[in-house]
This record gives sequence, structure tokens and C-alpha cells, in this order.
Amino acid sequence: MRLYTRTRVVKSNAVEVSVPCIVECRTEEFQLLGKHLSVVHERSGSLSQEDEFPRLEGEEKWEPLTVTADEAEDEKAKEIMAEAEAIRTQAQTELEKAREEAAEILEKARVQGEEAALRLREEVSHQAYEEGYARGLAQGLQEGTAQGEREAERMKAEARDILSLAQRAAHEEWSKVDETLLRLALKVAERILRVRILEHPEHLLQRIRALSLLPEEREGWKLHVSTADYRWLSQCSDEINIPLLEDQTLTSGDCFLECTEGIFDARVEVQLERCEQLLREELRHDRLE
Repeated sequence: MRLYTRTRVVKSNAVEVSVPCIVECRTEEFQLLGKHLSVVHERSGSLSQEDEFPRLEGEEKWEPLTVTADEAEDEKAKEIMAEAEAIRTQAQTELEKAREEAAEILEKARVQGEEAALRLREEVSHQAYEEGYARGLAQGLQEGTAQGEREAERMKAEARDILSLAQRAAHEEWSKVDETLLRLALKVAERILRVRILEHPEHLLQRIRALSLLPEEREGWKLHVSTADYRWLSQCSDEINIPLLEDQTLTSGDCFLECTEGIFDARVEVQLERCEQLLREELRHDRLE
């Protein structure tokens, strides 16, 4: 393929102009790009140089210049794309700059508006204060006195509420202390009783005699005692005169009487539970000191 150039006229039977898609740009950049978008392609088929470009009278003889069309087209396309990219970059830069300037203008306007509003508010407040000072002095004193009285009443009410809360909290704490002391006292009493029973087993005989006075009927009696107490109580059958029944579930010092009327329990644990109920009832009514 051959491409011929002339100093004055370029003629060809077939000329194609390829215009690639152009990114948005201003008019002057578009005109500048248009000057570089003409790419000449030779029509298919061989034509003589003389048929394609007839010589003019007085014209110098043409010198053919052999150039590959694809290379020329690629080179021209690269130039066009480079210029288009430069124009796009410049446009993007100018757009960012315009946005920044617009943001600065809006920020300045906002700050100036706030400052103007603040000055106006201060001027109005100052003027209103000066105008109302003399006119509202007496009224202000009266309102201030009334407000002070209301504030005093409010503070008294708050003080009463705080005192009530403090008393309630103290009462709850004392109740917790009383509960703790009660449980501790019962534990100590149980420990003392069991030690006394071990040291003085004859105290169990006194409780058995007292237990035998409770039922009205005298038939079908059975006295349940622990294994440790059964051994020595069996030797005191004349004093007890009640059939004994060994009960392995009982602890030394515990016993209960089974009869037709029911069960009369003399275990230490049961007696302490009864004492605990009585003491709690007294605590509930604040009768303990």
C-alpha cells in the first residue's frame, strides 16, 4: 500500500475518514482534534500512480513515499488518544477545582450567616434587657421571691424523700443483720444442746418424761430413739415404762413418741425450728430488743 503526498493538491479515487469517539471537551479542543483525524486508505485494487494523481501542468514530479497504512493509522490513533486523555485529565482537574471553590463559597456563606445571626441576637437581647430592666425590676423581685419559696418547698420535699429512703435502707440493713444474728444464734444453740446431751444423757430422760405427759390415750405407744441412746435407755425401762424402738435415722439425743393420737416429736432440730418461728414473729413486729 502506498501513500502519496503533494505540496498543493491530494487526489484519490477513494478517501475514507475515520473519526474515533471523542471524550467530552470544549470546542477549541474538539477543533484541534479534528485536524488530526483524517486517515487516508487506498481503495482495494491496484491503480496506477498516474491515474490516481494526474500531474498538473508546471508541477514537479511526485516522489512516492512508501508507508504502511496500519502503522500510520496506529500512530495517528495513539496521538489522538493521548490528546484525548490529556483533555479529559484537564477537564477533570478543572471540575474538581470548581467543586472545591463552590464548597469554599458555601462554607464562607454559612459562617457569615451564623455570625450575622449571632450579632443580631446579641443586639436584640441587649436592647431587650435595657428596656425591660427598669420596667421589670419590681416584678422581677416579686417573681424571684415566689420562685425562691417554691424552690425551698421543693428542697424540703426532696430532703423528706431522702430521709425516708435512708430510713428504709437502714431498716432493711438492720433486718438483714437481725436475720443473720438469728440464724447464728440458732446454730450456736443447737451445738450447745447436743454437747450438753452428750455430756449429760440424763437430760434425755427428763424430756421423755415430759413427752409422756402429752398424749391422753395410753395405748399403742412407741418411743423412737437413736441407736446410741437405745443401749442405755434399755437399762432404764422401769423409769420410762414405754416400749422402745431403735431408729437409725435419729441422732443421739433425739426422740419422738408414736401413739394412736399421732406423733409427738422431741427432736432437738424440731424444737429449734419452733423457737425460730417464735423469734421471727417477734422480729416481724419489732418486739425484740
